[in-house]
Amino acid sequence: MSPPGGTFTLDQAPAGERLIVVSVDASRSGRIARLAGLGLVPGCELILRQRKPALVVDMGETTLALDELVARAIMVTPLG
Repeated sequence: MSPPGGTFTLDQAPAGERLIVVSVDASRSGRIARLAGLGLVPGCELILRQRKPALVVDMGETTLALDELVARAIMVTPLG
């Protein structure tokens, strides 16, 4: 179950949740520009596949493993 309030950071989402990226805080990690190049930008849909040992997300045909610091810089909302 998602945290209450509608919008939360990716590291707070439960595994299996379908999400939409609301914003990415570029000031929190130098890796954010690289993620944008891979398609992780506001408005994209993703599914959080696993939380440990790293967060793994699917975005269409792309699968990314993210560390917790990066996941905390990504604001999401549940899809639907």
